[in-house]
Amino acid sequence: MRKFVGVLGLTVSLLALASSNAWAEQWIYLEAPIKLGTKAARTTFDESALLKDWAWRARTDSEASCKARMSEAVREQEETSRMLAKTLGVSEAQARAGNAFLNRPRLCLRESDPRLR
Repeated sequence: MRKFVGVLGLTVSLLALASSNAWAEQWIYLEAPIKLGTKAARTTFDESALLKDWAWRARTDSEASCKARMSEAVREQEETSRMLAKTLGVSEAQARAGNAFLNRPRLCLRESDPRLR
């Protein structure tokens, strides 16, 4: 019985250590904020804003999953453009050109990146 308790304690300790290491490696998916105060007819984004002011879209446990979230956001915007093209009766190229969100600056950064503070 003592051996079982010892193995169980070791297993719990290893799981706690693994989860704390996973927490330390968090990644943040960010999108640039919309630039306010512009008189342009098209939406523009403020790439010069501090990264801490960018829109936090997702927190993930790896760079790969962060980039997957980013790709999914782009796919959703592409689908929006396709639907808009059908609704307005314009070409997909015209709808894509009118969808500034397709070209929105996006980043994946470690949560510990000092530029996020």
